[in-house]
Amino acid sequence: VEKRIMTLRTYQKKKSKQVLIFKTNFEKPVILDNFEKRKWKQTSDDDWGFFWATVSNARKLFSPHAGYRLNDYQIINHFPNHYELTRKDLMVKNLKKYARESEKNGDSSGARILEFLPATY
Repeated sequence: VEKRIMTLRTYQKKKSKQVLIFKTNFEKPVILDNFEKRKWKQTSDDDWGFFWATVSNARKLFSPHAGYRLNDYQIINHFPNHYELTRKDLMVKNLKKYARESEKNGDSSGARILEFLPATY
């Protein structure tokens, strides 16, 4: 992620003097107002640095059949299976799976990851 952000900054410098070029597939005033206050410029073509997409559009964009891949300088607000991290129940399931696999491979760091989880999860 850090590399992608640094690449986006490099892209901004080369492309339009620190002005981010964004694309969106829906017109939410709160989003557009925020982007305009930051002096970001909207585009409708494929030369964008940031894409604010709905979940369904992100799924369509990154489906195996679409064949679309992000360039190094491009960032999108959703990614495939993002709910695996944003839903607590699925995040805990994935962390527990990671801990089990780490222990199976003889790595004790997986068990330490679970130490920070509250018992209420």
